[in-house]
Amino acid sequence: MFGGKSNQIQHAIAELKQVLAGDFEVRITDIRGNSELDELLYLINDVIDRSDAYMRESAACTEHVAHNKYWRKIEMDGMLGDYKIASEKVNAAVDAMNHKVDSFSQTLLEFEGEVLMVADTVSDTSEQVEDAARGMERIAECTAKDSMSVSEAAQQASLNVQTVSAASEELTASISEISSQVGHVSQMTLEAQTDSQAISGQVQTLSETSSAYLSCKFDP
Repeated sequence: MFGGKSNQIQHAIAELKQVLAGDFEVRITDIRGNSELDELLYLINDVIDRSDAYMRESAACTEHVAHNKYWRKIEMDGMLGDYKIASEKVNAAVDAMNHKVDSFSQTLLEFEGEVLMVADTVSDTSEQVEDAARGMERIAECTAKDSMSVSEAAQQASLNVQTVSAASEELTASISEISSQVGHVSQMTLEAQTDSQAISGQVQTLSETSSAYLSCKFDP
């Protein structure tokens, strides 16, 4: 009997060493009756079961949190004492992280909305600047065309002035020539008048001489 209990104790010690090493799969299976030792071994199994349940629930919860899934929490059934307190703290931490993530997501959405608004404003401003640039380009083109027209008009006016100046010079030369011709004609007219008067005097003299001669010839 003593040897059997000793074997049970040695088996329990070996199983507990495995649990302390992190293996919660082991259980004490060599429980034979309802003695105090058997009750102790059952209680050891219950402790292992409770620890294993807490470890499994904690691992599942944290694994879901790592994938941004905050709905998975530690199942509270069977959690007593410090296990319950620890589970409640873990679940509260998950709720807090979920709330912060939701707040951050809302802030991110608002930020994205503001960024889109700024982008739209920048786009509108860019379009306005492009429209203004195109307007300035059209104004510059019109100004260039007007400048060319003014330049051409100025060149034409300069040519017209030169033509008028040349025509004026030719007219002045023509007037001078006409004045010279008129003077020459006037001089010739005066000379003709002088010659005519001289001829008239000579004719008068000849007429008088002729009359005197005829009077003397035919006087009885």
